[in-house]
Amino acid sequence: MRPERVADRKPRSHARRDPDDWSPLRRRAAPLRARIAVRVLAVLARLVVCGLDVCAWAMPARLLAPVRWPKPSGPYAVGVRDLDRPAARVWYPAVAETRGTAPLLTAAEAAAIRTGSSGTIPGAILRQMQTVRTASVPDAALLAPAGPGWPLLIFSHGLGGYAAQNTALCEELASHGYFVVALTHATGSAAARQADGSYQALPRQDRAKALDPWLYVCAGRRRRARDRAAQDEASRCLARIESLQVEQERWVADIRDALDGLAGSNAPAFMQRHRGAFDLGRVGLIGMSFGGSASAAAACVEPRIGAVVNLDGGQIGPALYDAQIRVPLLVMQSGAQRAPDGSGRNDSFYEPIDSTGRSGTVLRFRVEGSAHLSYSDLVLFGRGLLRRALGTGTVTGERMHRLVAGVVRPFCDRYVKGDATAFDPPALEAGWPELHRHRRSG
Repeated sequence: MRPERVADRKPRSHARRDPDDWSPLRRRAAPLRARIAVRVLAVLARLVVCGLDVCAWAMPARLLAPVRWPKPSGPYAVGVRDLDRPAARVWYPAVAETRGTAPLLTAAEAAAIRTGSSGTIPGAILRQMQTVRTASVPDAALLAPAGPGWPLLIFSHGLGGYAAQNTALCEELASHGYFVVALTHATGSAAARQADGSYQALPRQDRAKALDPWLYVCAGRRRRARDRAAQDEASRCLARIESLQVEQERWVADIRDALDGLAGSNAPAFMQRHRGAFDLGRVGLIGMSFGGSASAAAACVEPRIGAVVNLDGGQIGPALYDAQIRVPLLVMQSGAQRAPDGSGRNDSFYEPIDSTGRSGTVLRFRVEGSAHLSYSDLVLFGRGLLRRALGTGTVTGERMHRLVAGVVRPFCDRYVKGDATAFDPPALEAGWPELHRHRRSG
């Protein structure tokens, strides 16, 4: 049965006992030790990546595995192209063609990502990504839908990520009849495509958002949390970081502007030619990491959104604390995001605390053996020490891709396409031993 859409509610009184409970955590007020620690850790991370690059060059067979790019399982061929307004990469059902498929990354894109990510993605991985051929054909002819337009999915990358970071998932969804638009959030994307086809790396001042010292403080509180109250406090700490709140507002605006732009008179020529090929009456959002938080926040203020997927993202701001999100929400969390009581970092959000896991609107899954970057294409790359350093978990890349796609696609089929029989959580748990649905009560 479809979860009821419940109007947003104000936080309950017990969430407002301290009037300063939701006061923003400003960077300049962070403890000195946290400001020092976050800079030291950033330097160490870059040194580790440099060391891994040297090792990958000296012994590639030990660190770099041949990549078997996933073949989409759907009945449709997949096309891909870039848009300028909104700045995005789109995947869509296409007329089958025999032309070659697109590379995962171009040299210009990879170079911008290396700079814009502050060198935290190994160059060996970025070079390998340029050699990988995806399953989508560049600028292929769009396949006309048999009935109403293809359902529309908007994807938001992580903070410091990039539009193509979940290409395998986007191709899988497009092969099953979705029009997928992966946005470039200009103030948070490692590489932003320009109108002339070049790529601009994320400016230094914007990279600093990922180094907010309060992130270090929140991570420490999370590690020390030994009960539900401490876990909730660590989650609220993350939600109060001012720099992330401001950034989330920008990303929510990006999502709403994209919906306006895709349907407006100034839409790209490709979109204007195929205005009836995608259905603005059936819209879902998918976000990874920070993009997952922004997607959930956008659903609170944008009535055109029908469902949301949050792939291992936290939650920013108080609006969704102890309050009911109005649309069906799928939350997939890495195995590392679990407190001693079995709860995850998002369990204080999206539903009233006293009925978490029982509203039916929010479906929370934890994937044992997964890590944060398991929810991106990086899970398909590297082996041994390089894989451990990337933090892509112990579930193999191919299996992790199939697991995420195997949960996300039926969820979208149910709550975006409207197929009432598509999504069966007990069957998913039975089919994937790593997958655990979390129901927290009390």
